[in-house]
Amino acid sequence: MNESLKGVTVLELTRSVAGSYAGGLLAANGATVHKIVSLPSDVTPFTCAHKKLHENDALMSLLLQPFQLIITDSAMDLHTRTFVQRAKPHVLTCHLEIGNALDSTEEVLQAINGWSALTGDQEESALVIGGSPASVVIGAHIAFIATAALYNDITERVTVYAEEVLASALEGAATQYIAQRAERRRYGNRHQGLIPMFITKASDGYVFIGAPTEDKWELLARWAEIDEPAYASDEGRARNVKDVEARLAQWAKTQTVDELVVVGQAFRLPFAKVQTPQQLRECPQLQHRGYFKRRIPWKETVLAEAAPTHKPLANLRILDLTSMWAGPYCSRLFADLGAEVIKIEAPTRPDGIRKGQNAAAPFFQELNRNKRAITLNLQQQEDRVQFELLVQNADVLIENFSPRVMENFGYTPEALHRLNERLHITSLSAFGQTGHYRDYIGYGPTLESFGGIASVTGYGETPWLPGFSVSDFGAGIHGAAATMFALYGQKTHGAVKRIDVSQYEVAVNLLANALYEKVNKQRSLSASSLKTVCSRLVESQKIHGAFFYTCASLPTTITPAPAIGEHDAHYKGCEKHATD
Repeated sequence: MNESLKGVTVLELTRSVAGSYAGGLLAANGATVHKIVSLPSDVTPFTCAHKKLHENDALMSLLLQPFQLIITDSAMDLHTRTFVQRAKPHVLTCHLEIGNALDSTEEVLQAINGWSALTGDQEESALVIGGSPASVVIGAHIAFIATAALYNDITERVTVYAEEVLASALEGAATQYIAQRAERRRYGNRHQGLIPMFITKASDGYVFIGAPTEDKWELLARWAEIDEPAYASDEGRARNVKDVEARLAQWAKTQTVDELVVVGQAFRLPFAKVQTPQQLRECPQLQHRGYFKRRIPWKETVLAEAAPTHKPLANLRILDLTSMWAGPYCSRLFADLGAEVIKIEAPTRPDGIRKGQNAAAPFFQELNRNKRAITLNLQQQEDRVQFELLVQNADVLIENFSPRVMENFGYTPEALHRLNERLHITSLSAFGQTGHYRDYIGYGPTLESFGGIASVTGYGETPWLPGFSVSDFGAGIHGAAATMFALYGQKTHGAVKRIDVSQYEVAVNLLANALYEKVNKQRSLSASSLKTVCSRLVESQKIHGAFFYTCASLPTTITPAPAIGEHDAHYKGCEKHATD
């Protein structure tokens, strides 16, 4: 068990799985968590591991003890919450606004917040994504913001809004609708924008096939012996998506899952086994990395032991070497809290989420607000010197390259630590920095196939992809939470850490109890349309703002996402001058 939160005592008064997951993350990272159990059904290995459990009648005696944090949710009865608030008025309370006990179930959360509207076949009823992914990502957000408040010595109420969290998970669908009135629909058993990225049958099971860019398609087409000029471009494959998938499906039937995945990954194609929960429990990658002992989707190592140090969040400098979704979301959460987040992009290879629109793309705006941006080419000596100056004055570095990229640049954790011995390093990669799958590449659907989510989602026997890359979103918030825990640990104990987040392990975590219990695939009984979800979201944001939380002592400022290299002149001149 990690010990970043050692010494923190928490009282958990929640009925929702989301609230319990928050308490579980805190407990797994060293906090002492006391949970009030209202019903026998509240006790599961997933929701209660590492906690001290108490029945309702123990609440009075518990309130005589000191706590640094109280977690509540609107699924818990109002009388109990009011009583505790009056008994502990000067203790940080993190409250989840999630509706009543019925509204907090996984099926309802997905149905009313747009998840089911995007998942499934357009001609069929919508689907519920298997496991408890909505509850897990909400819980991780609670743990993150509660620890941020503890770090800043806040002792008032923080409210977390479930609908804000879940709208942020929709891979830009909500942002795009609000900005452009473009309503995304269900795209079937494939990624909504990249083709081919779909699940099909091999000779001995299901496999995910992916070739999301033109260069990767060229490799796959040669391998599968598909010579069709109409498929050469992204637009051509989109126009002919059913034909492309049919030809690849026919080809895949002639090979085993392992043959396809091993060769595909050797070609740097994001192929994946579609694994069941039982197969996950036997997975050599998860066993090698000790996932089933940790039960959290990251490993951490101590880079240095030092005297405790503390900067307010607004005084932190974070170097953001991330792109696409998981990494930028992770770093943006710190930017929202006032940290100086510097987005570093290669001049000739900017973040792909810009999509040729520079900073105007709605999803890019969502993921990169409140940041600053510079361009550096780490293959050029002058820019390497500039980067190393930034490292020397930073508190955190976040990157989401595949493991060998930073090594090839010469910036291993050890090398970075020699430049700055107080630098926390957070790496978000597809499968983690170690293990049999270390060098495998993966997009969201790759991890949702490998990680078991697809196998517990769908109609009948056919596994089904979520309508958006939920594992990317999950990796982003778990990376942020792990980093926030490490910063709190530095404040109280002095340790400087390297955080190794595995998006594969995040996907497994999203299964929750489904990893150990047989579950039935579910159709959504009544899925709110994206239009309905966004209309409700806009109205609620008029009341409590655009963040997923409200707290009088936390920032509420939003500055637009930066253009490519917008702050080059400032940082390149400022950092050089500081060393002259």
